[in-house]
Amino acid sequence: MKTFASIIESFGSYANYVTYQLAAKGVNTTALKTFNFYLPSYPSQQVCEDYSSKCGGFIQLSGLEALVPKCSSKTSSISNYPNSTQTIITLPIEGFEVALTTDPNELEDSNNNEYEPKCPTGFVIPDDPDNSLVRYVPDSTSACAISCKFPFYTISEYDTFTRVSDVGPNIGLPMVFFVLIVW
Repeated sequence: MKTFASIIESFGSYANYVTYQLAAKGVNTTALKTFNFYLPSYPSQQVCEDYSSKCGGFIQLSGLEALVPKCSSKTSSISNYPNSTQTIITLPIEGFEVALTTDPNELEDSNNNEYEPKCPTGFVIPDDPDNSLVRYVPDSTSACAISCKFPFYTISEYDTFTRVSDVGPNIGLPMVFFVLIVW
């Protein structure tokens, strides 16, 4: 946020001249000086690269590559992830051009204590994160785990299940024919 007063002050020794010129045109400079410009604060390049390195693997595994930010992208002349202060707009005021600038947002003011991570469908934040059966997304920084604990079956249980599922129809089909014949 920038106040119009700070913009006028940016003229330095010409600040009084600009104020005088605006007042001469009937502008209420007292009210104008309290006007606020709310400028966007884009995340810095470092924040973008940090996010990409920590979350990129998980995003690619989930098949949502469109969520991986393009850290060098621009919208017209404005960088979406700037490395330094950038000009958002230039205002012509009484023969001067005033650049409204914004610094990159390092997201240092964010309160991580209130952040509640959300997982995509099929993944959960486990209630017992230290359990050896919990299988996290293969990204060491992710809080998400596969919703069912692994292994579902031990190898011997899986073999037994396969044998029963293979033998079951072979026993059941003759029984169905027997019931139909006897009926």
